[in-house]
Amino acid sequence: MYRSLLLLAFCGLLGDLAWARPLPIAYSGPSVQSGRFLIPNELSPTDGTSLFNNCPEGAVLAVGSERAYIDFVMCEGATHLIMVDFDEVVVRYNKINLALIRLAKDLEDYTHLRYHASPTEWQERAGKIGFDVGYVSELKDAQSFEFWNSKVREQNKFQATIEKLGPVHYANDPKSFARVKGAVDLDRATAVVGNVADASFRANMHSALQNAQTKISVADLSSAWLPHYTGENSTPQIASDLLADMLPESRFILTRGKGASRKYVLFGEWNNYSYYRYRGFTARYLLAQNDLSQLSTANLTQNFSDSARAQFFDLQPDPKLINRPPIETLTAQPMNPAYYPPYWAQFKISMLHALAEAVAVYPNNRLIFLARDAEYLYDLAKVLEIPNIGLLNVSRDSRHSSNLAAYLKQEGIDNSALANQEVVAVDSAFLGSIVDEIRKFVSPETKSRIRAHLLCSRSPEIPMSLAFWENFPAGVNREDIILAFQELPHFGRRSTDYALVDGRWEPISAYTPDPVAQRFALRLMQDLKAFGESAEARETFASLVEHYANSSLPMGEAAKANDSLTSRLAFRLWRRALGLKSRYLIHTTQNHMRACDMLLTPRH
Repeated sequence: MYRSLLLLAFCGLLGDLAWARPLPIAYSGPSVQSGRFLIPNELSPTDGTSLFNNCPEGAVLAVGSERAYIDFVMCEGATHLIMVDFDEVVVRYNKINLALIRLAKDLEDYTHLRYHASPTEWQERAGKIGFDVGYVSELKDAQSFEFWNSKVREQNKFQATIEKLGPVHYANDPKSFARVKGAVDLDRATAVVGNVADASFRANMHSALQNAQTKISVADLSSAWLPHYTGENSTPQIASDLLADMLPESRFILTRGKGASRKYVLFGEWNNYSYYRYRGFTARYLLAQNDLSQLSTANLTQNFSDSARAQFFDLQPDPKLINRPPIETLTAQPMNPAYYPPYWAQFKISMLHALAEAVAVYPNNRLIFLARDAEYLYDLAKVLEIPNIGLLNVSRDSRHSSNLAAYLKQEGIDNSALANQEVVAVDSAFLGSIVDEIRKFVSPETKSRIRAHLLCSRSPEIPMSLAFWENFPAGVNREDIILAFQELPHFGRRSTDYALVDGRWEPISAYTPDPVAQRFALRLMQDLKAFGESAEARETFASLVEHYANSSLPMGEAAKANDSLTSRLAFRLWRRALGLKSRYLIHTTQNHMRACDMLLTPRH
């Protein structure tokens, strides 16, 4: 009974926090029934990938059929999807497609529903979910199947175009599909007939976003800025209105295709269809302009005459102190395991083992933990009251700072301090490149007194923590695990420089803080503190230190004992992981963090 009551309470909370139905946006203006741009007409949307880096949390607003989905996959902060189009045929396609995504169990099932399922199967499966859910009612009408048959299944070019888009399209990649389906299942995907050039429509959209307590992360007008779509010089006013619902790091994106490319695609000359150009502007950049004349038709036409595939316009934001709170100032509070990020339960135990091992093997050395990856290790070390430790915040963005030498000296990394004590720099993985950067600030004869120690090492010269992996099954893909560890939510963004504050050098970041990540990181720190303060953890830690101190395998032999791991993490595979696999892990962790934060954070 109690379990049932808890389930009902959980479902009630979820229903209260998520959109109960797709976002309602009223529009009473004219529309068309063309379907001219139903099939995607750009085959290299990843040319504009750089425009989506570090997008904030919020909704992706886009025109067209498949473009919005691609934007959603490329935007890590995307939580909602709003598809607007002037063409009723495109909107009808989007609604039916959203219904099929809702029905599908996974990508394989979606492919079956999209290309092979009968109208009877559509209706039977829709009935099981409920025709009042999302856009599932679109499947109740037999005419919808006829529409889908003629516009999708009988158009070989449609499927061929999608296949050529690669993994950035949800129909080609299970992980991209899972991202899109996650939003659809939460009723966070909306398809409406509308004209972004219509002031009343923009006002209605503003009201709907306010009611949903959602900001725009990406506003992608594609080529709708051209006069024959939205009128001469309408883009500045469109942008001005949308900026009211955008965050400083939100993106305003426009594209233009070279005329010849359309001719090529009509004749199926796929290899020549790579002439689309992408322009992106952050909201803070546009707000800083005296006017938005840069978005006039003439100026945009001139801008797009440049041959660059992608251009990004942004202001350098004022750096802010990271101000990560010390774990000793937080209240210990266990987290409900239902909200744990991937592997968090194992990570807590593994960090306990890794710290015991480091203390046993380096009893006379100072342990320095490198932020951000090793922050939670440092936190647990503080809770366990391990002496002679420190936290050093050096990143790939701050390593070239002119203030880094002063910061390192302040933290005891200079020739004088190292003459009296060796330092062990603890980091996550893989090659110890940050440690190499730190060594550049001491004399050649002192470099050897800064040792590297990684949780996962692919270098036979850098010892690896064997104890960290004792809590994971033999043969586990350590590459995936360590990437998940690196993608845990962190309170602060990556450091970019150092500032002198009250006589101390402090790390600062030019990146806008992520409030969701900050809240979640604080919860993890509180949970970690509760774990570390428990009698069981402290007793286990003490026994582990004794165990590793008497271990027959010296730490210096760790990498040699794991040659098989080193071979699996060869450079090519490692680069491939960072190019493909890590993006999925980022999306998985980000989606989990934001979904749980929605449930854990009271609404005001």
